[in-house]
Amino acid sequence: MPVCTTVRSMSDDKTTTAIAPTLGNSVTVLADVKHPTVAGVLSAFPPEMRDKLKLTERQVQMIVESTTNSADSLSSTIPLLCKADMCEYKDLCLFHKLGKAPKGDRCPDEILFIEKVTPGLIVSTNLDTENYIEWDMIREFVDAMVQERRAERLVALHGELGEKISTIDVKTGQPYYEAVVHPANTLLEAATKRKARLRKDLLLTREMREKYKKDGGLDDAQRLSELRKRRQAAKDAAANAETAEFEVIPPEHRE
Repeated sequence: MPVCTTVRSMSDDKTTTAIAPTLGNSVTVLADVKHPTVAGVLSAFPPEMRDKLKLTERQVQMIVESTTNSADSLSSTIPLLCKADMCEYKDLCLFHKLGKAPKGDRCPDEILFIEKVTPGLIVSTNLDTENYIEWDMIREFVDAMVQERRAERLVALHGELGEKISTIDVKTGQPYYEAVVHPANTLLEAATKRKARLRKDLLLTREMREKYKKDGGLDDAQRLSELRKRRQAAKDAAANAETAEFEVIPPEHRE
């Protein structure tokens, strides 16, 4: 009997169970095109390619795993691709200094950063990782944190000021430079503002959940009664305010 496979993301506390049953793991045996998982993979290709495409069981498994990780794991979507010697951050990268930079794969330095901050973020905001909208908010906040970190590293590498050519001597061709704010500072400011906005949204979501959680134990009649009380309280407050503003002056105090 086929079993379902469970894929757990390393960068969060989220567990996803695959709908389709697992296949074999052979690198040479061709996958059965009638298998639901294989049919699902083939549906992603143009119709004219499906009948001609031959995939092994291992290739199908790799595609399924890659898709699952892309949907659930922040570490497979946010980090930069490692460029080794060509990376702008190489002077700050321990993996590059150790000669272990995995060129062409996701940046291990950013993966470790994401896996470090994500669990704490989920706990501190008390968000529901099974709720796709809330999970997407976490993903966006982590992305903002990573972008802010990149900008801070650029500032560390290049300083806060840069140079640009202001004029050129037409006779000698000698350029004259002027100091300008390094573009990394603009990136840093944008990432910080984005993170502040997202933080507000995350906290608001948590507050709303706590509010609904308190009302969750009420039945329909109790909720209706509570709503009537709130409406009556609002009416009473409005009436009191109107009375205070247009209070009738006793005869003995009138001119």
